[in-house]
Amino acid sequence: MFGFKRGPEAGSVDTMIGPGAEIKGQLKVRGTVYIDGKVEGDVQAEQGILMGPGGQVKGDLRARTVVVGGRVAGDCYAEERLELLNTASVKGDLKSACMVIGEGAYFEGAVAMTQPPAEDGEARPDARQKKGA
Repeated sequence: MFGFKRGPEAGSVDTMIGPGAEIKGQLKVRGTVYIDGKVEGDVQAEQGILMGPGGQVKGDLRARTVVVGGRVAGDCYAEERLELLNTASVKGDLKSACMVIGEGAYFEGAVAMTQPPAEDGEARPDARQKKGA
């Protein structure tokens, strides 16, 4: 689903907010959350946030991977990958190491590209540093 691999180590969906569900307040999830209902408040997941076309969030999204298919009024932060599907509508800033914006997606805000997280746990050098500085 949405480019996520199956299995506990690969980021399967742990929490689902289905159509007709409404949540007010901050939502924190250890794994991956799928949202196809309404959330009023920030959403934070250790692994991923997946939004279906019926999903609506008024608040910031923060996870390793974020896939938006619904509407977001807030900023989206993804450590590794941020994807706006063709059904997405985002009014807020985007920040990630990798971004994909589908044809037909609506976006209003600023974009900031970040360094991808180091795979070996070591800090990456700042890409903006000049050699010999």
